Amino acid sequence: MKFLRLGIPYRTQPYWINTAEFAVSSYNKDEKKNLVFESVVKGKTRYEVTGLYIVLVIKVKDGSLPSANYDVGVRDKYAGPADPLHLIYFRKRPLKFYLDNVQ
Repeated sequence: MKFLRLGIPYRTQPYWINTAEFAVSSYNKDEKKNLVFESVVKGKTRYEVTGLYIVLVIKVKDGSLPSANYDVGVRDKYAGPADPLHLIYFRKRPLKFYLDNVQ
Protein backbone atom coordinates (compact mmCIF):
# COMPACT_ATOMS: atom_id res chain seq x y z
CA MET A 1 0.00 0.00 0.00
CA LYS A 2 1.23 3.46 -0.86
CA PHE A 3 1.11 6.56 1.27
CA LEU A 4 -0.71 9.65 0.00
CA ARG A 5 1.25 12.85 0.63
CA LEU A 6 -0.49 15.84 2.15
CA GLY A 7 -0.23 19.02 0.12
CA ILE A 8 0.48 22.45 1.56
CA PRO A 9 -3.21 23.46 2.00
CA TYR A 10 -3.87 20.32 4.03
CA ARG A 11 -1.26 21.22 6.64
CA THR A 12 -3.46 24.03 7.93
CA GLN A 13 -6.75 22.10 8.02
CA PRO A 14 -8.19 21.44 11.48
CA TYR A 15 -8.11 17.62 11.15
CA TRP A 16 -4.31 17.52 10.70
CA ILE A 17 -3.69 20.15 13.36
CA ASN A 18 -5.96 18.29 15.82
CA THR A 19 -4.16 15.02 15.05
CA ALA A 20 -0.77 16.65 15.68
CA GLU A 21 -2.01 18.28 18.90
CA PHE A 22 -3.35 14.89 20.03
CA ALA A 23 0.08 13.33 19.41
CA VAL A 24 1.86 16.02 21.44
CA SER A 25 -0.60 15.84 24.35
CA SER A 26 -0.44 12.01 24.41
CA TYR A 27 3.36 12.12 24.41
CA ASN A 28 3.39 14.76 27.17
CA LYS A 29 1.04 12.66 29.30
CA ASP A 30 2.99 9.43 28.82
CA GLU A 31 6.50 10.90 29.17
CA LYS A 32 5.75 13.67 31.70
CA LYS A 33 7.03 16.33 29.27
CA ASN A 34 5.79 19.81 28.43
CA LEU A 35 6.21 20.05 24.65
CA VAL A 36 4.15 22.64 22.76
CA PHE A 37 2.85 22.02 19.24
CA GLU A 38 3.72 24.74 16.69
CA SER A 39 2.86 23.49 13.18
CA VAL A 40 2.54 20.60 10.75
CA VAL A 41 5.60 20.54 8.46
CA LYS A 42 4.51 17.70 6.19
CA GLY A 43 2.63 14.45 6.29
CA LYS A 44 1.26 11.44 4.52
CA THR A 45 -1.55 8.95 5.04
CA ARG A 46 -2.38 5.38 4.17
CA TYR A 47 -5.71 3.60 4.43
CA GLU A 48 -5.56 0.24 6.20
CA VAL A 49 -8.15 -2.24 7.42
CA THR A 50 -7.73 -0.96 10.98
CA GLY A 51 -8.15 2.70 10.03
CA LEU A 52 -6.23 5.62 8.63
CA TYR A 53 -2.48 5.51 9.32
CA ILE A 54 -1.10 9.05 9.58
CA VAL A 55 2.58 9.97 9.51
CA LEU A 56 3.39 13.60 10.26
CA VAL A 57 6.47 15.73 10.70
CA ILE A 58 5.58 18.41 13.22
CA LYS A 59 7.41 21.40 14.66
CA VAL A 60 7.46 21.36 18.46
CA LYS A 61 8.82 23.73 21.12
CA ASP A 62 10.41 22.39 24.32
CA GLY A 63 10.61 25.20 26.88
CA SER A 64 13.44 27.63 26.15
CA LEU A 65 15.12 25.28 23.66
CA PRO A 66 14.86 26.01 19.93
CA SER A 67 11.98 24.41 18.03
CA ALA A 68 12.63 20.92 16.69
CA ASN A 69 10.92 18.61 14.21
CA TYR A 70 9.44 15.31 15.36
CA ASP A 71 8.20 12.28 13.46
CA VAL A 72 4.75 11.21 14.60
CA GLY A 73 2.71 8.12 13.76
CA VAL A 74 -1.01 8.08 14.61
CA ARG A 75 -3.78 5.64 13.76
CA ASP A 76 -7.31 6.98 13.34
CA LYS A 77 -9.84 4.20 13.88
CA TYR A 78 -12.59 6.13 12.12
CA ALA A 79 -15.16 3.40 12.75
CA GLY A 80 -13.99 2.81 16.31
CA PRO A 81 -14.91 3.99 19.80
CA ALA A 82 -15.34 7.55 21.05
CA ASP A 83 -11.54 7.98 21.28
CA PRO A 84 -10.46 6.90 17.79
CA LEU A 85 -6.89 8.29 17.74
CA HIS A 86 -3.98 6.16 18.92
CA LEU A 87 -0.37 7.36 19.13
CA ILE A 88 1.98 4.78 17.60
CA TYR A 89 5.30 6.64 17.82
CA PHE A 90 6.73 10.06 18.59
CA ARG A 91 10.43 10.69 18.01
CA LYS A 92 12.74 13.60 17.40
CA ARG A 93 14.16 13.88 13.89
CA PRO A 94 17.95 13.77 13.90
CA LEU A 95 19.75 16.84 12.57
CA LYS A 96 21.88 14.56 10.38
CA PHE A 97 18.72 13.67 8.41
CA TYR A 98 18.35 17.30 7.33
CA LEU A 99 22.02 17.80 6.54
CA ASP A 100 22.10 14.67 4.36
CA ASN A 101 19.08 15.86 2.38
CA VAL A 102 20.15 19.45 1.74
CA GLN A 103 20.65 20.07 -1.97
